Amino acid sequence: MKPPARELRFALTVSILLVILSIGGYFYPAGLNWATAFLGFLPWPAMGVFILLSMGAMILIPRPRMVQYFEGLSRWADSRPSLVLAAILVLFIGGAIFLRVKASLLGDSYTLIYNFFDYQNRTSILAPWHEPLSIYLLYYAVHWLGPFQIPQLYVSFSIAEIILGCAFIVITFMTVRALFTDPAQRLSVFLFLLFIPYMEFFLGYIEIYCVSTVLIALYVLTSILVLREKKLFWMLPSLYVLTTLSHYINGLLGLSLLYIMVLKFKERKFNELLAGSGAALLVCAVVLILAHFDPSRLIDISPMSHYLSLTSDISPINQYSQPYTLLSFFHGLELLNYFIFIAPFAFCFFVWWLFNREIAFADLGTTGLWLVIAWVPILLFLLLAKIEQGFASDWDVFAGHFFIFNLLFALVFFNRPKTSGMLVFLLIAVMTLIVSSPWFVLNATREPSIRRFQSLWDKRILSHMGQYTHMLRLTRYYDAEGESANNADVWRRYTEIFPEDPRGYENEIEALAATAPEQYGRRDSVYLAWLRLDPGNAVLRGGYASLCTTEGNAVLDEGDTARSIIFYRKAIALDSTQSHALNNLGSVFAMRNDYGAAVPLFQKAIAADSNYSDACYNLGMIFLDQGNKKEGEELILRSAKLGNNSARDYLKSRHRTW
Repeated sequence: MKPPARELRFALTVSILLVILSIGGYFYPAGLNWATAFLGFLPWPAMGVFILLSMGAMILIPRPRMVQYFEGLSRWADSRPSLVLAAILVLFIGGAIFLRVKASLLGDSYTLIYNFFDYQNRTSILAPWHEPLSIYLLYYAVHWLGPFQIPQLYVSFSIAEIILGCAFIVITFMTVRALFTDPAQRLSVFLFLLFIPYMEFFLGYIEIYCVSTVLIALYVLTSILVLREKKLFWMLPSLYVLTTLSHYINGLLGLSLLYIMVLKFKERKFNELLAGSGAALLVCAVVLILAHFDPSRLIDISPMSHYLSLTSDISPINQYSQPYTLLSFFHGLELLNYFIFIAPFAFCFFVWWLFNREIAFADLGTTGLWLVIAWVPILLFLLLAKIEQGFASDWDVFAGHFFIFNLLFALVFFNRPKTSGMLVFLLIAVMTLIVSSPWFVLNATREPSIRRFQSLWDKRILSHMGQYTHMLRLTRYYDAEGESANNADVWRRYTEIFPEDPRGYENEIEALAATAPEQYGRRDSVYLAWLRLDPGNAVLRGGYASLCTTEGNAVLDEGDTARSIIFYRKAIALDSTQSHALNNLGSVFAMRNDYGAAVPLFQKAIAADSNYSDACYNLGMIFLDQGNKKEGEELILRSAKLGNNSARDYLKSRHRTW
């Protein structure tokens, strides 16, 4: 059938627009256009290949002969389903190895790893977050597959995800064959659903959504089979419970389950309803028993709202976790980016169809209506939800649900009265692969992925909490890779974005102390910046004073007494109870025979810390030199009792004990 020229033109227009946006993203990769900026972090030949492939697809595929070739291939493939599925699985496994994620910074990758480590070390429970089933399944899977340490943990995650990816492909294959009868439609829709960015879940992406996405697909398949009069309803409610436990957002699929239950009730299939409900209750009971009836093992309770507010007049904790309000321009921009990223053709065609009133519920059929009922609650929540980490980073939260949306698009595309024909959908499938490819390739790199991750640090689209979490993720990645020396620069970037947040200064100082203790000047400048922010902070002043004391000791060891005096005085000015600075400054004056200056400093050091043996010994020796034998020996005896070796040696030389 020859496709309507207007729909072909529209598909080509969308394709050209996506290519233009991607080229623009190459020259201006940023957080505000993250959905089309992947090429901007790849070498320039990648853009050249992208343009050539896009032009080739848009020129060659609209030719009628291409459809004839594809239909012939489809008939051959449809007669050999097992062989085709096996070939796709082999290609997927090869692709998963070749395109394995190199720097898993998106999502909660390293938070998940740290959670696993803490549970392994028995320092905490296995935190359920909002996806307890996924957490437990992945923990035991990676624990069973190999040593529980980095980098072997990366390999274990990859193996587990490849297995789940194969399951997802098989489920998708069965779903498409259940929905479509035409061989060309089957093959094109099957491939189309495998070209969507959610396939990243199965390429070594360290997160829980590989489990959730497989269960969503299985729930969809089972529901379709039930609607097609297969006697599988007994397992559907239980599958819904498991899918919900894999991520609680999946609970929004409950309306679709209720729709099927209503149909069963109307058909008076009460035995099936009872069997399905009983099995679901049994699953719930087993889960509660395994959780020891402890709700904390099943969900984390957060004080933050899960929804965007209409105004910025909200509690501090929600201001901290919210980048924009519900009606903000940037919220709209983020949603647009997300739909362009995860379902560009489905989104554009649905908008076009609705605008032209070309979709009627009567044309959807029972299965199409079920898909709409399954998708709408998720869509509504997506439009209202607060994504603290930003859509670009937390892209995974809703990505698996777009299996439903893209499947609905394919079903509507071929079931409308004025169907567009195979040619247009073939173009859509191929262009989906081309447009998604930079995403898969970028995630298979290291440095480009890190640069892309850093480009997302934009206060207009990322909450304060999201910014901090992003920095934490990157530093944890560097720690895991043995590159902790980079952490100080990460926290410096954070303080540039949020100069009012003391955690940035504190973390930068800790990073410098751990990896570059010799960089006194940089630590000093960070302390000064932090001190300007919070001059009355006693802990801060004490830490800065300790740094000055340490640096004073270092220059004193080099024989520079003049500079050491400057550092010690600076330490005392910051914290007058800094006993080590007082003692060491007193020692410098004693070395210069300036006992008049040294004695009060030793006395202040002892007053600040009565158990400071060095100060007691130093003051005692001065008193002895000055002829004050009684007080001098008392101080030396006190120092010896506190463990001072010099004081003990002095007493031994005089045949005295302590």
